[in-house]
Amino acid sequence: MLINTSKNKYNAYNISNGRFFSSEVKPIVVYKQLNSNKTNILKENEGKSGVYRFVNDINNKSYIGSSVRLNKRFHVYFSKLTITNELKKANSYIYRAILKYNYDNFRLEILEYCDKKDIIIREQFYIDSLKPEYNISKVANSWLGNKHTPESKYLMRKNRVNSLLRKTNHLLATGHVTTVVNSKDNTIKMYASVREAAKDLGVSYVTVLNYINKNKLLHNMYIITKKEKV
Repeated sequence: MLINTSKNKYNAYNISNGRFFSSEVKPIVVYKQLNSNKTNILKENEGKSGVYRFVNDINNKSYIGSSVRLNKRFHVYFSKLTITNELKKANSYIYRAILKYNYDNFRLEILEYCDKKDIIIREQFYIDSLKPEYNISKVANSWLGNKHTPESKYLMRKNRVNSLLRKTNHLLATGHVTTVVNSKDNTIKMYASVREAAKDLGVSYVTVLNYINKNKLLHNMYIITKKEKV
């Protein structure tokens, strides 16, 4: 079943000035009975890019995603073999939910069709607005072909740095003195002194001091924090 609900190009957001002008979100198209509607979904979204949402009709939990090739993305969702194999590589709440509840207990909403260059911004808007429970990450990370856009790289990097800062703050609370976190591979090293950390990093004592307990990366890689011994 297909239901047209809106013809607006962009939902509750003005791309040109970056301002929200309404909190109301209405999907452009709603698909139900996904098992029997699979062919229509794939055909009607061929060659289109946009943001979509899966909604579980049993518990009302949802997932928001986006793609520059929606029909290819939906091909993945409609293959239980594919999503089962993907779950062997990484966790996915929406894949697990589809396998548990089956397709006909979900509805698929096209929140909007949009230009490829706007995909990440629009996906992030809907994640922020609708707070989907099945999204493990709350940062939009749609793939454009095989490469992330600059916007998605920035958002993911910011999210990773914030996560690492939380980890280092936890370590500091346990009494460690100088902590160095490698943001590339998430490895963590603790040192008895600043000089020891500086020697291991191959930089001067003063350089390390300039980066301690500040929200910036040494060599675009290392987060350095320090706590005085009690």
